[in-house]
Amino acid sequence: MIAKIAFRLPSWPTLAAFALACAPAIAQTTLFLDDFDGLAVSPLNGTPPDVTTGESWVAGPAFNADGTTNQAAGSATLAFNPVDGQVYTLEATYSGLSATAVPENDWFALGFVNGQSDVSGTSHRFITGSVTGVAWMMHRGNVTLGTNQSFLGTGQLGAGNFGLGGGGGENTAVQWALSPDPTSVDMRVVLDTTGGVGNWTATFYAKATGDAEYIEIRPTEPLLPGAVITAVGLSRSNDGVEGTVERFSLTSSGGGANASLRAILTMEEGNPRIEVAAPDLVGVDLYRSVTAQPGTWGTALATGLANGEDFIDTNAPGGKAFYILVTSGGSTP
Repeated sequence: MIAKIAFRLPSWPTLAAFALACAPAIAQTTLFLDDFDGLAVSPLNGTPPDVTTGESWVAGPAFNADGTTNQAAGSATLAFNPVDGQVYTLEATYSGLSATAVPENDWFALGFVNGQSDVSGTSHRFITGSVTGVAWMMHRGNVTLGTNQSFLGTGQLGAGNFGLGGGGGENTAVQWALSPDPTSVDMRVVLDTTGGVGNWTATFYAKATGDAEYIEIRPTEPLLPGAVITAVGLSRSNDGVEGTVERFSLTSSGGGANASLRAILTMEEGNPRIEVAAPDLVGVDLYRSVTAQPGTWGTALATGLANGEDFIDTNAPGGKAFYILVTSGGSTP
């Protein structure tokens, strides 16, 4: 359950003007963001993204710090362990997509994975080996030579083959395409963990870079039984594809560690009393901002507030103020 905020004023007769707007506004937290503004001559491996939880890229020689790529197979990942109660949105933009030669059908990928690697090779690109895909999608350099696909699991057929067809293993491939096929593509994988362990789901989206709206290219499906996610990232299948990574991001929102509701108070006098209504939460922290812009929430006014507990903001500013409740230990926007 998402924490709720109830506001009361201790001195109604003295209140000259009061306006309250209280509506759900789930806090969205940027966990990772990278625009790849490093040097072309520098490897991506070991560099931190622009926004990070403290992790740095673990990347093979295929990926450079400026987003360009080299003639090699491999991956670039950031360590990440999802938790229940969140909706995670993973996005990447690839530009300049093309095949290096006919009949090459190599690809770039984005996804939630298990494992990390800083070496080259086809055993490090989400299919098998040290970095295996859990919920991921790929776009080929030349779609006339093979289809774009999305996967739950590695995509293996059970006999060491990769791609479409019958058989067992983790062959969960679903084809997708955009029309016309772009040379610059935005890919998105949404991981929903609000259903709890064993009920996590993934949904896949894509669009041509510059288009306003994403297109759902694979509907919501549960992850494979026993799926384990330890990282998010990118991969390059081999030396038959050209392209540049322009942007990579991971955000979270939902009823878990960053659950929140915002309320706006406008007053000329009087101090607001905040009553916590969070029966399913152990404790919540209270923040105030006069702009509600990211990074303006400052330190908590109160921490560990329990369900039914009141807090009077004796230092409330005049005019409009924004308040937010965040599950204790969570992050403000």
